[in-house]
Amino acid sequence: GNENTLSFSLNFNTQRVTYASIDLGSGAVDGLLLPNTSQAVSGRLGVTMQLPAGETFAPGTQEVVRVTFLSATVSGAQIVTPINFTNTPINRFVFDAQGSKLATNFVNGSVTLTVTDFEGDVTPRQTG
Repeated sequence: GNENTLSFSLNFNTQRVTYASIDLGSGAVDGLLLPNTSQAVSGRLGVTMQLPAGETFAPGTQEVVRVTFLSATVSGAQIVTPINFTNTPINRFVFDAQGSKLATNFVNGSVTLTVTDFEGDVTPRQTG
């Protein structure tokens, strides 16, 4: 309830997922989003997000940014790939409305890619 600005980086396996886009989340619709996508092809994405001066996030769990990834076709068995918080290209920080650094704990996650069904048509059709 006293956070105003946050920054972090995500590290991901580019053999499994590729960066597609980043947008403000539902808990930060009036915020300023400054993504650093210069290393996204290498599996690193930096994010800085700031609310207007003096504004803070509502207490509780908030969706502050939404990162979208694309995945390759998965066949055989599902794949779990990690999405980790790192300090490259942008360090992990959370600041309050007065600009003071807050103690934080970033928790890594993962994405489960499920098997893709294939569909196809053959031409010419045998029955017309």
